[in-house]
Amino acid sequence: MRDLLLAGALLSSLGGYSQRVVDLASHDFSLSLGQTLIGVADDHPSQDKYRDILNGSPYFKDQWMQGLALFGESKAFARVQIRLNILDNEVDYKNSKGQEMVATAPLKQIVLVDSTTGEEFTFVPGSTWKGEYKELDNVWLQVLANDKVSLLRLIHKRLQVTNPSYGTTITERSIVTDESYYVQMNGHLTRIKKWEDLVNLFKDQKEVIASYIRSNKLKGRSMEEYRQLVHYYNSIPATSKI
Repeated sequence: MRDLLLAGALLSSLGGYSQRVVDLASHDFSLSLGQTLIGVADDHPSQDKYRDILNGSPYFKDQWMQGLALFGESKAFARVQIRLNILDNEVDYKNSKGQEMVATAPLKQIVLVDSTTGEEFTFVPGSTWKGEYKELDNVWLQVLANDKVSLLRLIHKRLQVTNPSYGTTITERSIVTDESYYVQMNGHLTRIKKWEDLVNLFKDQKEVIASYIRSNKLKGRSMEEYRQLVHYYNSIPATSKI
């Protein structure tokens, strides 16, 4: 019962506001607790293709995490061991035998829970916005804020091969990670290329936002600062906005 309540809380916490990028309020999801993503004939065992990586990781997090995977119109699997492969855009999971598999069924949302900290990480397919931004096709976006203004993070990983010794055939492989941000506001998605782009979106509260940035010494140097500013803007009462 505790697991059922937890899964229900994960779902209910993500629904509601029409501007949100995750809105599950209109769906009645059937939760299958303790089950894996079974019954998909095209699923296949995952392969460790990056065993010799010198630096970096293809995964969002290296450790396996308890997950909630949503697919179809009203289906969800809870308590699934999931690991998100950002580099290959693959969702790896463990089946009932503990075998590592790659999910091939289209997934609409993934919620991962760090068992150590309890922190939740929500991902949605970027393909929803591929018509506006081609780079969002076939990628996962992390939802950092999900409200009147929603903040999305694109984690981009690429394989880098170098030759450390001139004149030899020995190569070293590393995985390099970059990130960029997107904001959904007033029904439109905007790519945020720099900190000033985010600040300028909130021009209806220019003085209030500027004061908050100064007081908190925000420079836009981290994901948390981007998220903090969006959360603050969302907290401003609608009646005080132009």
